[in-house]
Amino acid sequence: MKNFYKPGLRMSLTRLYLYLIKFLADILIFIFSIRGPKDNNITNSSKGNSKTRSSSAIKKSKISIISGILFSKKSDKRKKEQQQDEQDSYGQYLSNKIYEHQLSLANRNQGIKLAEEIKSKRELLKFSKGKFPFAHDMLLGLVMLLILFFLSLPIYSQPKQTYTPQALKIGDTIPQQLWDLPIKVVNSQSAEITLKYFRNKKLLILDFWATWCGPCIKSLYKLDSLQHIYSKDVQILPVSNENAEKVKTFLNAKGISLLSGYDDSDLSKYFPYRSLPHQVWIMGDRIFAITDGINTTGENLTELTSTGNVQLRNKIDYVNVDLQKPMLIGGNGGTTERLLYRSLFMKRIQADIGGISFDRGANNVLMYNVTLAMMLTRSFLYDLPLALRKENRIVFECSDSLKNTITARNLKRSSGDYQDDVAYHNWMDSNLYCYNLILPRKIPQRDALEIMKSDLRNFMLLEKSIEVKIENRVTRAYVLQKTETYKDITTVGGRPSFEVTDGKIILKNQYMRALLSSVSNVLDKKGDPYPVTDETGIKHKIDLLLEIKRIESIDQLNGALKRYGLEIVLREIPLEMIVLKDKTQELMHQEK
Repeated sequence: MKNFYKPGLRMSLTRLYLYLIKFLADILIFIFSIRGPKDNNITNSSKGNSKTRSSSAIKKSKISIISGILFSKKSDKRKKEQQQDEQDSYGQYLSNKIYEHQLSLANRNQGIKLAEEIKSKRELLKFSKGKFPFAHDMLLGLVMLLILFFLSLPIYSQPKQTYTPQALKIGDTIPQQLWDLPIKVVNSQSAEITLKYFRNKKLLILDFWATWCGPCIKSLYKLDSLQHIYSKDVQILPVSNENAEKVKTFLNAKGISLLSGYDDSDLSKYFPYRSLPHQVWIMGDRIFAITDGINTTGENLTELTSTGNVQLRNKIDYVNVDLQKPMLIGGNGGTTERLLYRSLFMKRIQADIGGISFDRGANNVLMYNVTLAMMLTRSFLYDLPLALRKENRIVFECSDSLKNTITARNLKRSSGDYQDDVAYHNWMDSNLYCYNLILPRKIPQRDALEIMKSDLRNFMLLEKSIEVKIENRVTRAYVLQKTETYKDITTVGGRPSFEVTDGKIILKNQYMRALLSSVSNVLDKKGDPYPVTDETGIKHKIDLLLEIKRIESIDQLNGALKRYGLEIVLREIPLEMIVLKDKTQELMHQEK
């Protein structure tokens, strides 16, 4: 203990303790000194006032005693004994002064009792150097620790209660927060009102409107008239989210005297809406109806105010739908059961499949994982019957790089080597597409393809800046034509068939395009770049028997056709072609 309580350190700490405690004690004395008796004691008798002053004096005297005793010790160790004597003397003097003060201000008996109590306990406040050499320091430290403890306690305040408005529906009770909600209004003597001003009305109608809303304006004229007629039982309150000047100027220009809310952002939280006008009918403390304004008629108001009930068509426009996202995707706006008509394009399905699916009578056209060139030839099936899946009927007036995103003709096929096939699969991911057309009922295939053709034209213009047209172009083509020895090949009827049997190709009751499609397929497999067309003029169905096992070449086929006076020749002719024009290049040429 001797080593720890060095004179300089102990006296510095003691001085710090004394200054802090003295400061706090002075504050307490000041507070009690300025604190007067309560108002309800002013009218009491002088005896009561004396007791009040006595009580206050007692509190001050206790604080004075403690502060005087605690601060009497000095910091100089060499004068410690003298300081102890001074402290005792000061305590003696202070006790006597308090004793005299109590006698003069308070009831004598109570003052004497308190003074005697202080005297009797005064000995406890003395500190004996011999018995307790460090008692004074310990007491000061204890007091200081208690003060610091209470000052360090966190002050917990009750968090401010915040109310979050909840959307209300028919049948809900109006919360008190809504009744008390301030609403800024025009056409009123007050700048603000609350809904509770109208709780005495049988019916309160909130009409959400806007100056740009045509149906709202038409409804306001009607509401203004109804307010005058039913002013005793009904209060109509239009509410707009526009500013005061705009609302007031508009109402004055239209001659509408209804008071109206403006700058609304709070009421609409209780009654969210997507379309205007939006009206909320409040009866008593509950929401009676939510409607669009058509139901607000004199007949309905009369029936409701007289009977307490009326049948209305309620408005539902706040559904769980995100208008920024595609409808029906992930249940947005409902399920696919509500789907009636849809056409869409999408990127390749991540699967090694592909094809085309629809019938002659179709309400669902589906093409998946195919090139745009294949979609084009399919959609123009009835315009160019022999162009089906034949890209030699397409004229590309665009760059090679753009052309290679539309057709796979120049694409290096998959080899089975992983590294070599990376480019192939990347191309498929980027340039294969899906198309889906869903119709409310089955329609002829020709009509379905017309819809697809229109969709495809729009898509390619937006996606590739490619314009799709049908134009006559002079081109080299294989032409089926009659010779001077032509023989009639009109069908004799029977079941239509296209057969290969006994080393012969037999066509029965078929159109000529059935033969030319077979020829075109053979040439396409051989990589022959020229299209095939028919200039025989034969429109009716035919019967043919060709003495060959399969079509292998044009010369071979001509040998079989010669008996009927038919031949296929390669020559230049004007032919209808699918023309793809790069609009960006066209615009660049125009700018030059």
